[in-house]
Amino acid sequence: MKILFAIIAIFASVYCYGQAPIDECKNPKVVSVNKSTFCLNDIIILSTPAVAGATYSWTGPNGFTSNQQIVNIPVGAYNIAGNYSLTITVNGCTSDPSLITIPPIRQTPVIILTIVENNPCTPQFNYTITVTVSNASGFSISRGRGARIISGTGTGPFIVTYNSPGPRTVTVVATNASGCTFTVSKIVDVPAIPAKPVINFNQTRFCLNDTIKLSTPQIPNTTYLWKGPNNFSSDKSSVNIPVRDYTLAGRYTLITTRGRCGSETVLIVPEILKNPTAAFSSDPRMPVKLATPFRVRFINNSTDADFYLWDFGDGTTSSTENPTHEYITPGDFEVTLTAFRNQACSTSVRKGKFFIKAPNSIFIPNTFTPNSDQINDEFVVTVTNLKQYRIQIFNRFGLLVFQARDIFDNWKGTFQNELLPTGTYYYIIDAVDLTNEPLKKSGSITIIR
Repeated sequence: MKILFAIIAIFASVYCYGQAPIDECKNPKVVSVNKSTFCLNDIIILSTPAVAGATYSWTGPNGFTSNQQIVNIPVGAYNIAGNYSLTITVNGCTSDPSLITIPPIRQTPVIILTIVENNPCTPQFNYTITVTVSNASGFSISRGRGARIISGTGTGPFIVTYNSPGPRTVTVVATNASGCTFTVSKIVDVPAIPAKPVINFNQTRFCLNDTIKLSTPQIPNTTYLWKGPNNFSSDKSSVNIPVRDYTLAGRYTLITTRGRCGSETVLIVPEILKNPTAAFSSDPRMPVKLATPFRVRFINNSTDADFYLWDFGDGTTSSTENPTHEYITPGDFEVTLTAFRNQACSTSVRKGKFFIKAPNSIFIPNTFTPNSDQINDEFVVTVTNLKQYRIQIFNRFGLLVFQARDIFDNWKGTFQNELLPTGTYYYIIDAVDLTNEPLKKSGSITIIR
C-alpha cells in the first residue's frame, strides 16, 4: 500500500489535475497588441490565442479588468498607458502572468469647434464657425454641402451661409508631428426660412354684409396662422370673414411657419363703411297710369350716398341725383335706384309701376266675369294722367257696394266679401287729371257668371 501512494504522489507532481504537465499549464501565454504606438481616440486591442475551456483574467492601469479573450480599450486619456497582465485558467490550473507594456500615449492635437447662429430665421441668417487647434502641425475643415464663406481665413472665425435647408456636418481634422490625428464633427440643422407671405384679398374697401376674403398660396410643409380684430384666428391658407359689424376693420397678420422659422405679413383693413340707404319718390306718385309722352320727376331721398344710378325700366339710365325722365313708349315700367358710397358700398330699391298707355287712353269696360278663371275677373278702369281718382259702384236699388280712391284697386264683384249676383250695376268716377282739370265719368257694368 505504501508503494501505491508513492506512485500516485509522483504522478501528481508531474501532471496538473491529471490533464496537462505542470510546466505547460504554468507557462505565460502569448499576448499581442494591434499597434505599437497610440494616440487619443485610438483603440488598444489586446488578445491571446483561444484555449478550449479557458477563463481569462486581464488587469491594467486605473483598475482595468476584463474576462474576455480579446479586449478593446478606448484611448480616452493619457494615463491609460502602462503594464497589462493576463492569466488564464484551464481545469483549475492558472498560468503565470503574461505582461505587455503600452508605451506612453502620444501627444494628440486638441480641437475646440464652436458654431453660433446669427440672426436666426431672418434673411440675414448665418453661422459663425470658430476653430481653436493646439498640439498640431496642421488642420483641415469641411463646412458641409452648399456652404458659402462670407468672411474668414486661416483658423477663422468664419461667417458661413448655406444654399438650402437641411442638416450639415462641420468637420475639423488636425495632425501633428507625432503622427496623431484628431477629428471633431458637429451637425448644424439649417432651417427653412419661409418667404414673406403674399396676401391676396378680394377688395380694398368693405361695407356691412360684405365678406372679407383673404388668402395666400399654399406651400407644402408650411403652417399658417391668421390673427385679426375681435380675437380672430385661423390656421387655413384662405379665410372668409363675414362683415357683421364695424369692429372687423384693423390689422390682420399672417404668419407662415416652416420647421422652426416663420415669416409675417400685415394687411390693414380700413374702416368699415356704412351702407347707404336708397330711397326715392316720384311726381306723379307710383303706381300710376300715364299716357305717352309723359315726363316724370324723381325725388332722391337716399342717405349716406355719394353717387346714384337710375334705371327707368325702359332701357334708359341716369346718374343725375334728381332726374326728370320722359316716357315715350307704351309699357309697364318699374324704376330702380342704386345708391353708392365711396365706390364700394351700394344698396338698391325698386318701385313701380308706371303704366304707360297711348295718348288720352280711357277704357271702361261694360261687363266682366268674376268666376275665378283669371280671365276678365275684375272691373279694371283705365284712365291715364290722373292726379286724383274716386270710383263708386251702386246696385239697382242705389246701395253703395264698392268704392276706391286708388285706380289700381279693382272691383272683384263682391260686397262685404260676398259674391254679388249676376246683374247690372252703376258706377260714378270723379277724378282730377295732372293739369288739375276735373274728369267725371258714369255708366253701367254688368256682372256675368
